[in-house]
Amino acid sequence: MGPLFIFFYLFPPAAPYGIFSLIGVALRIFRLELF
Repeated sequence: MGPLFIFFYLFPPAAPYGIFSLIGVALRIFRLELF
């Protein structure tokens, strides 16, 4: 699927903090792809 899939595979969200960090990384990736 892309770097996001690899990130999920390497660092599974075990805690809410992990999920929030994943959302932040996803937003950064989307920003890099859009702009």
